[in-house]
Amino acid sequence: KVAAGAQHSACVTASGRVYEFGLLSSRVAERSTAQESSTRAGAAPAEELRGGRRRDAVLDRIVRESEERWLVAEDEAEAWDERDAALLARAGVMSAAERAATLGMARMDFRRVAVRAPRVAASLAREIARDVSCGYAHTLVRTEAGAVFASGYNDRGQLGLGHRVTLDCFERVRALEGVSRLAAGGQHSLAIAAGALFCWGQGVLGQLGLGRRVTGRLLPVAVEVAAAAELVGCAAGANHSL
Repeated sequence: KVAAGAQHSACVTASGRVYEFGLLSSRVAERSTAQESSTRAGAAPAEELRGGRRRDAVLDRIVRESEERWLVAEDEAEAWDERDAALLARAGVMSAAERAATLGMARMDFRRVAVRAPRVAASLAREIARDVSCGYAHTLVRTEAGAVFASGYNDRGQLGLGHRVTLDCFERVRALEGVSRLAAGGQHSLAIAAGALFCWGQGVLGQLGLGRRVTGRLLPVAVEVAAAAELVGCAAGANHSL
């Protein structure tokens, strides 16, 4: 399996090992002997969500307001309500104090460097990977057991871990089990598990399929589909989903 993101790539070997290369976190690259060049890693430029040079006043306003709410953790759709708190507690992801500490983490300073040769993902050494997908700057990996691990940018919650802290190593998405398909988009993610479709991350442009009022989700949420539909695959673009 191979996958290409905006500025990084990943692959899974027949033995289940995961390799990454391209722009990766500095901690990963510090162990590499490859020549390195650093770049700041934060929220994706708004211009990329707006379609490059194409100007759209309404879209500009939606993206700008969404970014402002995310940066100050005031997006009411992503507030730490009872639903998210219960899910996190049940999954054992983090304590209440840890959840509170992650709010507003989109302002954290992260750097990536160029890794010019495939490098094994050491944090997945004990896992047997079977699939991989790369988004704008995050990576999702599905294991043989149906678990999902995520790493990379997390400014919009695209890792599905219940917070917005960017990671330089893979962590398990404990809210998902029995996953058969996954897809990483620009700043959102999709997965099929037990015959249901789940989504999380950025949703300001409707890419999560949860309605116009939902601008994002920090944890995987089931999407309503036709009762008779048999889900066999999913795909995520920069700002849309199939």
